[in-house]
Amino acid sequence: MSVQSAKQSAQTRGMGNKRVARIPVSTTNEYDKKLTRLSIATGGMSKSKIVDIVLRIGLDSPNVVEFIQEQYGAQYEEFHVTPMVVSTDGKKEVVYRSR
Repeated sequence: MSVQSAKQSAQTRGMGNKRVARIPVSTTNEYDKKLTRLSIATGGMSKSKIVDIVLRIGLDSPNVVEFIQEQYGAQYEEFHVTPMVVSTDGKKEVVYRSR
């Protein structure tokens, strides 16, 4: 796929009216190697797609959210969130409530 056709494909792809935020991620060499190995193990899935999956899992895991706040959020306790699992139409999702 040429650069131009990839660009056109990205512009015409339906995003379902979702806002997509591109967030650069910096990793250490150790974690870059792990991402590379996982990429190969998954048949060449891009490292950015793997990072997206891991990010979604982390942000949708109440234990991970609580751990991060406990470890790194002491000075901003008034902004802490309480992750809650709610069911809507049989589908479970994690929502954040202000404390």
